[in-house]
Amino acid sequence: MVLASAAAFKGAWAAPFEVSSSRLQPFYAAPEEPRDAVTMTQRGVFNYGESEDLGVQILELPYANSPVSLYVLLPPLSAGSRGLADTVDRLSPPLLESALAAMSPAVVRVVMPKFKIESQDGDSLQETLSRLGVKDLFSERANLSVFSPEGNLRVGHAAHKSVMEVDEGGTDSSVSPSAKNFVDPLARGRPAGELGPLRNRVFVCNRPFAFLLRDTRAGRLLFMGALKDAPL
Repeated sequence: MVLASAAAFKGAWAAPFEVSSSRLQPFYAAPEEPRDAVTMTQRGVFNYGESEDLGVQILELPYANSPVSLYVLLPPLSAGSRGLADTVDRLSPPLLESALAAMSPAVVRVVMPKFKIESQDGDSLQETLSRLGVKDLFSERANLSVFSPEGNLRVGHAAHKSVMEVDEGGTDSSVSPSAKNFVDPLARGRPAGELGPLRNRVFVCNRPFAFLLRDTRAGRLLFMGALKDAPL
């Protein structure tokens, strides 16, 4: 018997990127060996923050008609190839929640590559489940009589596949690219007049970065990953 699970996320940006603005730009997976990647660009009002504890800039890209947002954690270019690893080593739930709570609206020029990440775990998933205490399922002690009253049934293999794709429309390229590149402050529950003067920031994802999908309403992480190399 095989235990299989799959996780995929599809969503449309609240502020899509203009397809006409996308072009090849260098991505510095290694400072001395940049590679070209199809890169998207826009300017608008987004939640933005900087965390000294995590050593990153943070940007929130909300999805339309959804409480889910994509958060991008970007180490400095000067950190080189160790930047992402250092951020991951420092990352903890308290530090992350503190950094997200400190974010505020700003006018941001966003530059980030299109990418698609697919990951599949085979034997490592069974090892992970075993460490969590799920052991009988893979042994002769398994009780799967609901599937086979005759018994003698156990899970011989466990596999998990996850997919994350980001493009101009979000994770669904059918979104019209003609939509305005602006996140309405009212969508965050604050009238535009109460935002005060907005800071201008630049957020250029031209090196490895971490990202996470978060349900902002429930305050829960749904997915987490990292882009370590220039997407093909």
